[in-house]
Amino acid sequence: NFDHVVPGYVLPCGTIQSGGGSLSWAVSRLCAGEKAAAQAEGRDVYDRVEEAVGRSPAGAKGLIFLPHLIGERSPHWDPQARGAFLGLTLEHTLDDMMRAVMEGVALTLDMVLSAFRSHIPIDRLVVIGGGARSAAWLQIFANVYGLPIQRPSVLEEACSMGAAVTAGVGAGVYDSFEVIDRFFEIRDTYTPDATAQAQYQSLKPVFQKAYPLLKETFHQLDDFQQQTAGASAR
Repeated sequence: NFDHVVPGYVLPCGTIQSGGGSLSWAVSRLCAGEKAAAQAEGRDVYDRVEEAVGRSPAGAKGLIFLPHLIGERSPHWDPQARGAFLGLTLEHTLDDMMRAVMEGVALTLDMVLSAFRSHIPIDRLVVIGGGARSAAWLQIFANVYGLPIQRPSVLEEACSMGAAVTAGVGAGVYDSFEVIDRFFEIRDTYTPDATAQAQYQSLKPVFQKAYPLLKETFHQLDDFQQQTAGASAR
């Protein structure tokens, strides 16, 4: 928790190290074919990824992804944590892998959100940032969290706007933080699908066990990586 800019309030924070970064990694490493097709069609590769995720069912046919690609902060403070696909079979496709990446981020954040929800009631979430452009991801969030997900008119510039309004209130340009409503409105709301929500409820205990069971293996792999990197340097 941090002291909030408003006296008397605190700002709780739960950061995962590779949220949007996991999707960016998956697109850059796994989607060469999708990139080529998108380029030929004059489209963004992320549009094709959205379509791919939509072709895979909730739970990605039993495939899960741990998004700890550069260690982890929340909910596991572990710089040696590693990413992993678990449950891969011959049946799985690129569609399933991309859905698993999105779901892995959502399920990891769900553990952070659960810590918040154990202290305060939360009836909706407002999302910002580049990842909020993905309708497929926002629907996954809604289904995993069982909450309405709201996407505002300002996404990637939202933090800068908040900083500007805060400075404006502090300098006396604005009377209160309510002025944000002049610049910021909710454009889209994604509501939970009951069937998908039930499937994620069944998947959550499996996902939550994965990191603890693999923690020692991740540490051993990190040690091995450091040893081999040192040997190569010599």
